[in-house]
Amino acid sequence: MKRRWTIGISREQLRDELRGNTLEGAARAHGVDPQTVSNAMINSAREHVNQAVAEGHLTQERADQMLERATEMIQRMMTFQIPDGPPVRDRPSREPRS
Repeated sequence: MKRRWTIGISREQLRDELRGNTLEGAARAHGVDPQTVSNAMINSAREHVNQAVAEGHLTQERADQMLERATEMIQRMMTFQIPDGPPVRDRPSREPRS
């Protein structure tokens, strides 16, 4: 999805700015309407799903269900606050469960 380009920052900068923040907050901090970011994400999902329908990988009914679910998830994602702290890849790994 091209949300980082919609905001106008690099992937690394977006990752850093999301710690302790929301995607909505990161967009606003760069003067971008959060709805613009949300629309870009939804449109990207729609393009991928429509391509799968055109190639015969999905029925239109299933595609409609997937797009409805994706839209709901994107709307929640916009306001979900990412925990502050080091990125997951920088955190110590857990000991395997016995």
